Amino acid sequence: MAKQIISASEMERYGYCPLSWYLDLRGIDAEGDEVNTGVEKHKVIGDSLKNLLVEEEKSRETSTTLMTIIGLIMTVVTIALIILWLSTDVLRQNMGVILLIIGIGWMLIASFFLYKLLLSTEKIDQLRDDYKLG
Repeated sequence: MAKQIISASEMERYGYCPLSWYLDLRGIDAEGDEVNTGVEKHKVIGDSLKNLLVEEEKSRETSTTLMTIIGLIMTVVTIALIILWLSTDVLRQNMGVILLIIGIGWMLIASFFLYKLLLSTEKIDQLRDDYKLG
């Protein structure tokens, strides 16, 4: 059996719809209700891909907003503790311990959100790989 040369346009067609490529290779014209159903399914899949990209952008915006809000909350808490420290002798004596606890808390919270962001990014990458979006 001789090998058939496949052109780049045929490969593109195969990438778009393997069944359409196969039928054309066999000389079968694509017509009828099945073709219309296939076109509709392609449109639905295309819309879901667009939705994936929109959700990906929303995820990035949400992550940025969330991290900004957490940073502002931590800043306010730190300023409040500094004000308390300046106002009493007991807090002045325990300042090192308090700052250590605050630092550890910041690191734990930052680690948690970085982990969540990593999971989100991996999920989006997996979806992009499933749809072969690059």
